[in-house]
Amino acid sequence: MFLGAVFLAHARLARDLEAEIRALAAEFAPTWSAAEVASCVSSAVSRAKAAARGEKVDVQGQMCDPRYLYSNKKLAEMLEITSDEARRLKTILPEEESKRRDAARKERVRRKDGAIPREDYEGEAERKRRKVRALAEQGMSQLEIVRQTGIPRGTVQGYLKKV
Repeated sequence: MFLGAVFLAHARLARDLEAEIRALAAEFAPTWSAAEVASCVSSAVSRAKAAARGEKVDVQGQMCDPRYLYSNKKLAEMLEITSDEARRLKTILPEEESKRRDAARKERVRRKDGAIPREDYEGEAERKRRKVRALAEQGMSQLEIVRQTGIPRGTVQGYLKKV
């Protein structure tokens, strides 16, 4: 209920807030008394009223809106969001899920830009390495291998050093 009140405090005018909280309580905490609901949300309501009056609070030397504002990380902790739940959420992501989604997004961009998966890249490099070594064993010079394969001379030299 407290977090619901915090969210409503950012979404609603202070004059509507208490009615919205009562409606929220009726749906999500129907067994709670009006006093229990009021006790749970009182600080969120008082901060919303202060914000409506234009008041500010000093937070580490900066004057800020007095309403509660939680980071996604803190919300995930407070709500005890599991990894399975996080995968289905659009926001309020734990840090691990946020990093996983960011990595997947970057991977899609790399693929769109033509990058190939690491294992494919390594497989292709190994195929080229074998070809260069085989041509060298047949007696071809580095320059001839470069001309035949189109592989840069420095790469050919590197492949042959590792023999």
